[in-house]
Amino acid sequence: MVDLYPHILHGEGLEALREAFIKAENELPVDELISLSDYCEEAYRQLRDNQVYELIDTDPLEKVEITVAKELEPLLNMGYISFDNEKYLVVSKPRLGKFYLLPS
Repeated sequence: MVDLYPHILHGEGLEALREAFIKAENELPVDELISLSDYCEEAYRQLRDNQVYELIDTDPLEKVEITVAKELEPLLNMGYISFDNEKYLVVSKPRLGKFYLLPS
């Protein structure tokens, strides 16, 4: 499986993604090769599946961060969780999970 996430994360352009894909592609056994266009089309196909993914207008992560912190505060104050637990659960600048393409 080709991991293009680091290149996408750093905002690299399509040419850098193509180069990373080709480099990784050369390290795969022949029966695991897939073209970049097929890989991208499969990703778009999966992301367009409205039964699995929903297009949203805004990034919900800031609201999630605030809600989690607000809900954990009473638990911390009552001693149900430790400061270390609260610190672990309240993530500053949360980010979405990774999107992986699974082999068919």
